[in-house]
Order: sequence, then structure tokens, then C-alpha cells
Amino acid sequence: MIKAIIFDLGGVIYITNWDGLNRDIRNRFGFDIRPFKNEILVKDKDLINIFIDAVIGKTCIRDAVIYLGHEDTADEIIRFYKKHYTKNKILNKEMISVIKKLKKKYHIFSITDTNKEHYEADKEDNLFNLFEKVFASFELGRRKEDISVFGDVIKVIGFKPEEILFIDNHMPNIENAKEMGMVTIYYEDFPKITKFKRELKNVGIFS
Repeated sequence: MIKAIIFDLGGVIYITNWDGLNRDIRNRFGFDIRPFKNEILVKDKDLINIFIDAVIGKTCIRDAVIYLGHEDTADEIIRFYKKHYTKNKILNKEMISVIKKLKKKYHIFSITDTNKEHYEADKEDNLFNLFEKVFASFELGRRKEDISVFGDVIKVIGFKPEEILFIDNHMPNIENAKEMGMVTIYYEDFPKITKFKRELKNVGIFS
């Protein structure tokens, strides 16, 4: 019997319009902050590594701002970045509605691969009110691709693996959760939830 449900955030609860966020930064401050959206910056391996390492807490987005030569205005830029990260977030309102119903019967958690700034913005947006606890990769020092993350989460929430349902949009994460003995649902059709609801029923959950 399922007693706890763990949701991924990005790709399940919301998606982010990264082009919109980058455009807002460029229009306000005159530079591109996300190297993946700039044909020149994407070749800058040091900058790329700052963004990659931010997800496991070794760096943060502020480090990228400083690296790009904006140390004097870094605080202002980060405040703007977080505000417009939230502005460019597209919520899966139907999924959120399902979660609110599930909270009445199940313990609801989240595991998310995220950096410090995105975590803070999501928290300030009251998104974490949906969950008893949010496990963030930048605090854990590991992404979900590291199977040990699931072992640690199982210990913290205190349920047997077979009593936990894990929902994610990234198959390697699903495979790691399965290997740990969790029940899983691979969610791949944001923002539709008709198939997702059927899959909930298939594992004995009615929302």
C-alpha cells in the first residue's frame, strides 16, 4: 500500500520558459546569463561548469553573474533573476490540484535537481507548501542520477521503498527509484494529466 508520494518539480509541477528569462535579463542588463542560449557563451566551459556545479551546491547563479563581469550589481541581478524566473514559470495547475487532493490521504514530498537561486524563488512563490519536505540536489550535493539520493530520502521519510510512489519526467531517475524498490510513474506529457490519473489508479491511488 502506498503511503508516501514523491514528485519531481521541473517538468512535472511546472516548466520554465528559459528563453523568456534570458530575454528579460538581456533587456534589463544587456547580457545573456544562460550560456545554453548563447552560441558564444555555450563554448565557455568554465561558465557551463558553474551552472552544472550549481545544481550540486558547489557554485550558484551569483557566481556566474560575477564570472560574467557584473560583481558590482550582482545582488540586483540575482533579485531580478529570481523574480523573472518565477514570472517565466508555467505551472501545471491540474497537477497541483491533484496533489492538493492527494495530501488528504498521503504524505507528499518532492525531490528536485535545482540550484540555490531557483530553490529560493520556488520557496518564495509558496510552491513548497504542497509538500511536507523538499529534497534539493544543491543541498544534498548530488543529483537524482546518483542512486544514493533515493536511499537517503527513504531513510528520512521513514517508509519502506514499496510504500513510496515516485513521479518524474526523466527516465534515468525513474530507473534509480525502481532499483531502490520504489513504485514509479514516468510522467512525460506536461501539462496533460489524463494518462497520469490512469496510472495513479493502476498503482491503487485515486485522486
